[in-house]
Amino acid sequence: MDHAAAHCRRGAGPPRAAPLTAMARLALWVRCTACGREFDTGIRMATRNFAKGTFAANYHTCPHCGARGTYRKGDYMTRDDAGAPQPAPG
Repeated sequence: MDHAAAHCRRGAGPPRAAPLTAMARLALWVRCTACGREFDTGIRMATRNFAKGTFAANYHTCPHCGARGTYRKGDYMTRDDAGAPQPAPG
């Protein structure tokens, strides 16, 4: 076997990234201040990032009544990606 063939067979080449581990993803929901119905904001993030993050003035438009409202971190309800409610992290 020549040197090049042995080199390729040993798996030499660019290093591979470590496999990603499953990270809990939260879906952020809010309750519309105009009609009172809950809706998915479309924001997804890791639990850790939500706990650390600050959300000062985020605007979302209710898909039910069309009202645009301002929401802060305390207004968000966290759910898993499947829509099941989750306890709010930190």
